[in-house]
Amino acid sequence: MKDYNAVLAKALQLLTRREHARAELRDKLLQRFNNAEFIDTVIKYCVDNDYLSDVRYAEHFVLVKSKYGWGPVYLQKKLENLQVDGSIIEQALSTISFDQWIMYGLCWLKKHDSIDLKYGFNNKQIQKLMRRGFEFVMIQEIQSVWLNETESAKEYNNGN
Repeated sequence: MKDYNAVLAKALQLLTRREHARAELRDKLLQRFNNAEFIDTVIKYCVDNDYLSDVRYAEHFVLVKSKYGWGPVYLQKKLENLQVDGSIIEQALSTISFDQWIMYGLCWLKKHDSIDLKYGFNNKQIQKLMRRGFEFVMIQEIQSVWLNETESAKEYNNGN
């Protein structure tokens, strides 16, 4: 019983800091404790009492990471690696609209990469966005929005 209480205390301590996926919490507990049976019982207890939720974790993960310029392909792979169910991943990714993905990708690109107005959008920017998990159709839309903004800025500057 003492081991069970220690595992439970550690699980609750970890969960008070931030959301965790089930597999992530299990791995952390296995690093500290040898008893997989107690760990599985504690995880079931945490799920049953709504201390642990893959749905909540996936939604929070997608919301936070997307705002930092990570695309849906990257986020899906990360959640799959954490053994989150595919339907939960799909549901979490659908909370961000196509337009929001475009805005997040464009904002990340503007913040972290200087786009030369003379030469425009190039393969370097496309590759960076692909590495960050954006689908090609999204990258094309980001490029289109960027070009429209650039043309508007040029017209504005020529008018003044």
